[in-house]
Amino acid sequence: MADFSHTVAVAASRAALWARVRDVRWVAGLFPYVAIEDFLEAAPDRWRYRRRLRIPTLAELRWEEEALLEGEGLLAFRALAGDLETFHGRWQVDGDAAAAQLTLSIHYLIPDGIGPAVPEFVAYGVMNQVFATICARVKEAVEGGQA
Repeated sequence: MADFSHTVAVAASRAALWARVRDVRWVAGLFPYVAIEDFLEAAPDRWRYRRRLRIPTLAELRWEEEALLEGEGLLAFRALAGDLETFHGRWQVDGDAAAAQLTLSIHYLIPDGIGPAVPEFVAYGVMNQVFATICARVKEAVEGGQA
């Protein structure tokens, strides 16, 4: 199991960053090799969707995920069913009108048998790099004014 936490400073207002992060469909779509299916707003501030991970040479993974607005600046997510038994975390947005800060925290377990034998530290190292890259993509989108 692994815990990942990464924080980046964003040269934009907290409101601009939060508007982007609470766009659950957009954020969910940032994960490479992942398709989003059956996206729906299950209730106000609660979304459910299915994900399908297809990385060449690895077994395909499918799971249902839920995202939930926990308060201003906090968006939690978790796997509900499927191939990922341990996958949950949150996006947190802090700051003010002049500058913001984005933190992504995830607790996860890579399932056994999804592909060729790779040392555990390598697999988790790669996943942590993917998560850090996603934070950088959010930062770039917000700082570049991409809607």
